[in-house]
Amino acid sequence: MDTRSRKHNKNQLVDENVIRGKKKVNEQHLSLVEVVDSEEPEIEVDDLQLYAAHSAIALLTEETNPHQRILHESEVQIPHTVRQAMASPQRAEWWKGMERELAAMEEKYVLELVLENDVPEGTKILETMWRFQAKTDELGNILRYRPRLWGRGDKEVPGVDFNVLDTFSPVARMASFRVMIALCKIFKLLAFQCDINTAYLNARRKVVRYIRRIAGFPIKPGGVHKVNNALYGLHESGREWYDELHGWLTAKGLQRSSTESCLYYYIKGETIALVLVYVDDVICATNSESWKTQLFADLNDKYGIKDLGASKQLFRIEWQNDGVLLHQTKYAKEILERFGFADACGCRSPMDTTVKLRAATKADKETSMPYHEMIGALMYLATSTRPDIAFPVGYLSRFVQHPSVEHAGALKRVLKYLAATPNHGIIFKNQTNSDAENVEINGFVDADWGNCPDTRKSVSGYVMKIAEGPVAWAARRQNIVALSAAEAEYAAACEACEEGKSTKNILSEIVRS
Repeated sequence: MDTRSRKHNKNQLVDENVIRGKKKVNEQHLSLVEVVDSEEPEIEVDDLQLYAAHSAIALLTEETNPHQRILHESEVQIPHTVRQAMASPQRAEWWKGMERELAAMEEKYVLELVLENDVPEGTKILETMWRFQAKTDELGNILRYRPRLWGRGDKEVPGVDFNVLDTFSPVARMASFRVMIALCKIFKLLAFQCDINTAYLNARRKVVRYIRRIAGFPIKPGGVHKVNNALYGLHESGREWYDELHGWLTAKGLQRSSTESCLYYYIKGETIALVLVYVDDVICATNSESWKTQLFADLNDKYGIKDLGASKQLFRIEWQNDGVLLHQTKYAKEILERFGFADACGCRSPMDTTVKLRAATKADKETSMPYHEMIGALMYLATSTRPDIAFPVGYLSRFVQHPSVEHAGALKRVLKYLAATPNHGIIFKNQTNSDAENVEINGFVDADWGNCPDTRKSVSGYVMKIAEGPVAWAARRQNIVALSAAEAEYAAACEACEEGKSTKNILSEIVRS
């Protein structure tokens, strides 16, 4: 193949005609393929790289339609590879997203091109891959296409390529998120949200790592990339980004909760601010919009953010900004549509309490339903905003290894109940006394002794409420075989006290500051 090239100090984008030797590089396209000087050996490009390069050039030279219709997430199939992305109807958007990602990496000096001969002997050189996501609003409309370059951390060996103790990265508990929303209602706080651009890429790496090439893109023969900053997919990257953001927030005067490592608070004079971090998503609940504006401006100067304004959804959970209602109506309807229950007749209750299910035997007929998928989809709903289905879903999850027709029938009932109640959620109400010293936690706990017919283990159930809305709950089988109903009750009370103490500690830190 006759590849023409031009000398240039920057990386250059080579279009299809240039690769075929038909015309010169268009100077306005600068960033896809690193062109080799004419004196150097020809670039080694595999079929996938050529396919990606050819497709990208054709797309970038197309005239874009300013009136292009905004797509819903149900209309877009998320690709798993560069080849699939370049073959999809949204290939222009995916490629622009990849370009933005690489531009951000170049700006932050994430990768440094070095010779493979300069890599220390015995150092593992990893491959990379692209992972594609689409960011949506609360209605499911796609806001932007977000490809991420990932290092193949699955090829790293624990204790050899990384220290296991340096990989833990805390994320916010769902209970802490609900506590924060409840406090928004009590103290009349407004919640705002921002998304930190290419979050991991802002953290410097403590241990040097190398990658062979960027998936789908050519590289000079004999060259590899030295990774200077945290890269998605590598085991230590999550911890490195958490440490980076934690250091920045505390330097701004925020205090971290000793109970919830991703919850920060700032209370000074009349200003109350709570900041919850979930990787690259930041929720700020405050009674001072000017304080929020300054925080987001400083975050933007440091890392670059997308200010999403008044917070409306996170974790596929939607809420009103005054903290009245938390719900997952859209997600519940997606589950029903996905499994064919959108038009099902509704049930008044999620389970028949008179039926005791047992583990399937060899004689039992196995169901053809996608039992595992259904349980997984419902489990997130049950642990986020629907405590009313927490026990049925947890109960049926015991049988995922060998689900029988009987188990499938019980699961269908849960879905029919969901079809009748897709709009149910958590409602928070004003307390009679909203003073900081009078925030109340109301806890309820019970146990069902010997509930499981296969193991004779009991079931614990509890719920913690703030502002009359549940913020923490569980309904699960106990780890012990209780010898009496009293022992089962004590075991359940112990679990409830652990959760209640955790919630109380968070409130104590905030209201006493």
